[in-house]
Amino acid sequence: MTTIQQAVLVIYVSRNGRDGWLPVEPAAVPEWVKSPAVMGRLVAGEACMDPRSTSGNDWFKAVKVLTPEDHAALQAAQAKRATVH
Repeated sequence: MTTIQQAVLVIYVSRNGRDGWLPVEPAAVPEWVKSPAVMGRLVAGEACMDPRSTSGNDWFKAVKVLTPEDHAALQAAQAKRATVH
């Protein structure tokens, strides 16, 4: 199995958590979003919001971007599995 040690994530924000998702500059990502617990949820595909936030009810999600190296590693792993079966 191929394990990717690092990932490139693009963080998106939405006012309602359903539509209108816009990318967020890294410097503009709120600190609570950067916490390990929240990042884990985002990486797992969840969208999150902080109901205690005074800046509104913005929702955040993350989309993983595969680097060329990640893509090549995944293709190699898939090819290897295909030859085993």
